[in-house]
Amino acid sequence: MNNKKMSLISLFTSFVSSIFKKSIPLLSLIGIALSLLVHSPKVQAEEYEEVSYDDLVNQISHRKSQINSRQETSANFDNLLIHAGIGLVTTATSINYQGNDNLKYQNGFELSMGIDLFSENWATEGVIRNFGQSTSGSETRSLRELDLKILYRSSPLNKFGFRAGAGLGTRYFKLSDSANGASIDDTTPTALAFGGLDVYLSKNVSLGIEAGLRSAMVSSTTDKNSIDTALHLDTYF
Repeated sequence: MNNKKMSLISLFTSFVSSIFKKSIPLLSLIGIALSLLVHSPKVQAEEYEEVSYDDLVNQISHRKSQINSRQETSANFDNLLIHAGIGLVTTATSINYQGNDNLKYQNGFELSMGIDLFSENWATEGVIRNFGQSTSGSETRSLRELDLKILYRSSPLNKFGFRAGAGLGTRYFKLSDSANGASIDDTTPTALAFGGLDVYLSKNVSLGIEAGLRSAMVSSTTDKNSIDTALHLDTYF
Protein backbone atom coordinates (compact mmCIF):
# COMPACT_ATOMS: atom_id res chain seq x y z
CA MET A 1 0.00 0.00 0.00
CA ASN A 2 2.76 2.34 0.89
CA ASN A 3 4.52 1.46 -2.31
CA LYS A 4 1.38 2.21 -4.23
CA LYS A 5 1.06 5.61 -2.54
CA MET A 6 4.66 6.40 -3.27
CA SER A 7 4.15 5.47 -6.89
CA LEU A 8 1.12 7.71 -7.17
CA ILE A 9 2.88 10.61 -5.47
CA SER A 10 5.86 10.13 -7.75
CA LEU A 11 3.63 10.09 -10.82
CA PHE A 12 1.76 13.27 -9.72
CA THR A 13 5.02 15.02 -9.00
CA SER A 14 6.33 14.14 -12.45
CA PHE A 15 3.09 15.35 -14.06
CA VAL A 16 3.16 18.69 -12.24
CA SER A 17 6.80 19.11 -13.03
CA SER A 18 6.25 18.46 -16.74
CA ILE A 19 3.34 20.92 -16.84
CA PHE A 20 5.43 23.59 -15.09
CA LYS A 21 8.32 23.12 -17.50
CA LYS A 22 6.04 23.38 -20.54
CA SER A 23 4.35 26.46 -19.10
CA ILE A 24 7.51 28.59 -18.89
CA PRO A 25 7.56 29.64 -22.60
CA LEU A 26 3.84 30.31 -22.50
CA LEU A 27 4.15 32.43 -19.38
CA SER A 28 6.97 34.36 -20.99
CA LEU A 29 4.81 35.12 -24.01
CA ILE A 30 1.95 36.19 -21.78
CA GLY A 31 4.31 38.44 -19.82
CA ILE A 32 5.60 40.09 -23.02
CA ALA A 33 2.05 40.64 -24.29
CA LEU A 34 1.00 42.18 -20.97
CA SER A 35 4.06 44.42 -21.04
CA LEU A 36 3.20 45.66 -24.52
CA LEU A 37 -0.36 46.32 -23.50
CA VAL A 38 0.79 48.27 -20.46
CA HIS A 39 3.40 50.36 -22.30
CA SER A 40 1.49 50.88 -25.55
CA PRO A 41 -0.63 53.77 -24.24
CA LYS A 42 2.53 55.43 -22.96
CA VAL A 43 4.18 55.22 -26.40
CA GLN A 44 1.09 56.59 -28.09
CA ALA A 45 0.93 59.36 -25.54
CA GLU A 46 4.53 60.28 -26.29
CA GLU A 47 3.82 60.44 -30.06
CA TYR A 48 1.02 62.96 -29.62
CA GLU A 49 1.38 66.26 -27.83
CA GLU A 50 -1.52 68.24 -26.58
CA VAL A 51 -1.88 71.64 -28.33
CA SER A 52 -3.90 74.42 -26.83
CA TYR A 53 -6.27 76.55 -28.87
CA ASP A 54 -3.91 79.55 -28.71
CA ASP A 55 -0.95 77.46 -29.87
CA LEU A 56 -2.98 76.11 -32.79
CA VAL A 57 -4.02 79.63 -33.83
CA ASN A 58 -0.39 80.81 -33.64
CA GLN A 59 0.81 77.90 -35.76
CA ILE A 60 -1.84 78.57 -38.41
CA SER A 61 -0.99 82.31 -38.42
CA HIS A 62 2.73 81.57 -38.79
CA ARG A 63 2.05 79.18 -41.66
CA LYS A 64 -0.17 81.77 -43.36
CA SER A 65 2.54 84.43 -43.01
CA GLN A 66 5.08 82.12 -44.65
CA ILE A 67 2.74 81.46 -47.59
CA ASN A 68 2.01 85.20 -48.01
CA SER A 69 5.74 85.99 -47.92
CA ARG A 70 6.44 83.46 -50.65
CA GLN A 71 3.61 84.83 -52.76
CA GLU A 72 4.90 88.40 -52.36
CA THR A 73 8.44 87.34 -53.36
CA SER A 74 7.08 85.57 -56.42
CA ALA A 75 5.00 88.64 -57.33
CA ASN A 76 8.06 90.90 -57.00
CA PHE A 77 10.01 88.72 -59.44
CA ASP A 78 7.05 88.69 -61.84
CA ASN A 79 6.87 92.50 -61.76
CA LEU A 80 10.56 93.04 -62.51
CA LEU A 81 11.00 94.88 -65.80
CA ILE A 82 13.96 94.80 -68.17
CA HIS A 83 14.47 97.87 -70.30
CA ALA A 84 16.54 98.53 -73.40
CA GLY A 85 17.15 101.73 -75.32
CA ILE A 86 18.93 103.51 -78.11
CA GLY A 87 19.81 107.19 -78.32
CA LEU A 88 21.73 110.03 -79.90
CA VAL A 89 24.41 111.77 -77.82
CA THR A 90 26.39 115.02 -78.01
CA THR A 91 29.34 115.64 -75.70
CA ALA A 92 31.63 118.56 -74.94
CA THR A 93 34.93 117.36 -73.42
CA SER A 94 37.46 119.48 -71.58
CA ILE A 95 40.94 118.46 -72.72
CA ASN A 96 44.16 119.67 -71.15
CA TYR A 97 46.19 119.68 -74.36
CA GLN A 98 49.56 121.39 -74.92
CA GLY A 99 49.21 123.25 -71.63
CA ASN A 100 45.80 124.66 -72.49
CA ASP A 101 42.25 123.63 -71.69
CA ASN A 102 40.23 123.05 -74.84
CA LEU A 103 36.66 121.95 -75.49
CA LYS A 104 36.18 119.17 -78.01
CA TYR A 105 32.70 118.44 -79.39
CA GLN A 106 31.63 115.05 -80.67
CA ASN A 107 28.39 113.34 -81.67
CA GLY A 108 27.59 109.67 -81.30
CA PHE A 109 25.01 107.08 -80.31
CA GLU A 110 24.31 104.95 -77.26
CA LEU A 111 22.89 101.52 -76.48
CA SER A 112 21.54 100.79 -73.00
CA MET A 113 20.07 97.88 -71.08
CA GLY A 114 18.95 97.64 -67.48
CA ILE A 115 16.76 95.87 -64.94
CA ASP A 116 14.58 96.96 -62.03
CA LEU A 117 16.02 96.73 -58.52
CA PHE A 118 12.93 95.05 -57.00
CA SER A 119 11.04 98.32 -57.46
CA GLU A 120 9.22 100.07 -60.28
CA ASN A 121 11.18 103.25 -59.48
CA TRP A 122 14.76 102.04 -58.98
CA ALA A 123 16.86 100.39 -61.66
CA THR A 124 20.43 99.67 -62.69
CA GLU A 125 21.60 100.28 -66.24
CA GLY A 126 24.61 99.59 -68.42
CA VAL A 127 25.37 101.95 -71.30
CA ILE A 128 27.75 101.78 -74.27
CA ARG A 129 28.47 105.01 -76.15
CA ASN A 130 30.44 105.34 -79.34
CA PHE A 131 31.32 108.74 -80.78
CA GLY A 132 33.24 107.39 -83.72
CA GLN A 133 36.10 109.35 -85.23
CA SER A 134 36.08 113.12 -85.77
CA THR A 135 38.48 115.20 -87.86
CA SER A 136 39.19 118.90 -87.55
CA GLY A 137 42.07 120.23 -89.68
CA SER A 138 45.12 118.11 -88.89
CA GLU A 139 43.51 116.76 -85.70
CA THR A 140 41.79 113.38 -85.47
CA ARG A 141 40.05 112.13 -82.30
CA SER A 142 37.83 109.26 -81.20
CA LEU A 143 35.89 108.54 -78.03
CA ARG A 144 34.08 105.55 -76.50
CA GLU A 145 32.38 105.28 -73.10
CA LEU A 146 31.22 102.42 -70.89
CA ASP A 147 28.90 103.32 -67.97
CA LEU A 148 27.20 101.54 -65.09
CA LYS A 149 24.40 103.58 -63.52
CA ILE A 150 21.86 103.44 -60.74
CA LEU A 151 18.81 105.52 -61.54
CA TYR A 152 15.52 106.58 -60.05
CA ARG A 153 12.46 106.93 -62.29
CA SER A 154 9.36 108.64 -61.01
CA SER A 155 5.98 107.05 -61.58
CA PRO A 156 4.35 108.52 -64.71
CA LEU A 157 1.96 111.42 -64.10
CA ASN A 158 -0.13 112.26 -67.16
CA LYS A 159 2.44 110.37 -69.28
CA PHE A 160 5.33 112.48 -67.93
CA GLY A 161 8.08 111.48 -65.54
CA PHE A 162 11.61 112.36 -64.53
CA ARG A 163 14.78 110.39 -63.94
CA ALA A 164 17.98 111.04 -62.00
CA GLY A 165 20.94 108.98 -60.94
CA ALA A 166 24.68 108.50 -60.68
CA GLY A 167 27.28 105.94 -61.63
CA LEU A 168 30.77 105.08 -62.71
CA GLY A 169 32.23 104.94 -66.19
CA THR A 170 35.33 104.54 -68.29
CA ARG A 171 36.24 106.79 -71.23
CA TYR A 172 38.58 105.73 -74.02
CA PHE A 173 39.86 108.90 -75.67
CA LYS A 174 42.35 109.14 -78.54
CA LEU A 175 43.70 112.22 -80.24
CA SER A 176 46.40 112.70 -82.84
CA ASP A 177 47.60 115.91 -84.51
CA SER A 178 49.95 115.38 -87.42
CA ALA A 179 50.79 119.09 -87.68
CA ASN A 180 51.96 119.35 -84.07
CA GLY A 181 53.22 115.79 -83.70
CA ALA A 182 50.87 115.21 -80.74
CA SER A 183 49.39 111.84 -79.79
CA ILE A 184 47.06 111.07 -76.86
CA ASP A 185 45.65 107.69 -75.86
CA ASP A 186 43.90 107.91 -72.47
CA THR A 187 41.73 105.46 -70.56
CA THR A 188 40.05 107.43 -67.80
CA PRO A 189 37.76 106.23 -64.96
CA THR A 190 35.00 108.75 -64.34
CA ALA A 191 32.23 109.52 -61.88
CA LEU A 192 28.97 110.73 -63.39
CA ALA A 193 25.62 112.24 -62.47
CA PHE A 194 22.61 112.80 -64.70
CA GLY A 195 18.97 113.80 -64.84
CA GLY A 196 16.24 114.02 -67.44
CA LEU A 197 12.60 113.93 -68.44
CA ASP A 198 10.59 111.07 -69.97
CA VAL A 199 7.41 111.05 -72.03
CA TYR A 200 5.59 107.71 -71.96
CA LEU A 201 4.21 107.00 -75.42
CA SER A 202 2.66 103.80 -74.07
CA LYS A 203 3.01 101.48 -71.09
CA ASN A 204 6.11 99.88 -72.63
CA VAL A 205 7.71 102.74 -74.60
CA SER A 206 9.12 106.10 -73.51
CA LEU A 207 10.98 108.95 -75.18
CA GLY A 208 13.37 110.97 -73.04
CA ILE A 209 15.96 113.70 -72.93
CA GLU A 210 18.88 113.58 -70.50
CA ALA A 211 21.82 115.76 -69.45
CA GLY A 212 24.90 114.49 -67.63
CA LEU A 213 28.16 115.61 -66.04
CA ARG A 214 31.38 113.58 -65.84
CA SER A 215 34.55 114.11 -63.92
CA ALA A 216 37.83 112.22 -64.15
CA MET A 217 38.71 110.19 -61.04
CA VAL A 218 42.46 110.42 -61.72
CA SER A 219 44.67 113.43 -62.33
CA SER A 220 47.11 111.85 -64.78
CA THR A 221 44.89 112.24 -67.83
CA THR A 222 44.25 114.87 -70.48
CA ASP A 223 40.53 113.94 -70.46
CA LYS A 224 39.32 115.99 -67.49
CA ASN A 225 35.58 116.72 -67.52
CA SER A 226 32.66 116.56 -69.89
CA ILE A 227 29.03 117.54 -70.26
CA ASP A 228 26.67 115.69 -72.54
CA THR A 229 23.05 115.57 -73.68
CA ALA A 230 21.17 112.56 -75.01
CA LEU A 231 17.86 111.89 -76.72
CA HIS A 232 16.83 108.27 -76.16
CA LEU A 233 14.01 105.84 -76.88
CA ASP A 234 13.41 103.12 -74.26
CA THR A 235 11.32 99.96 -74.23
CA TYR A 236 10.19 97.99 -71.14
CA PHE A 237 9.39 94.27 -71.10
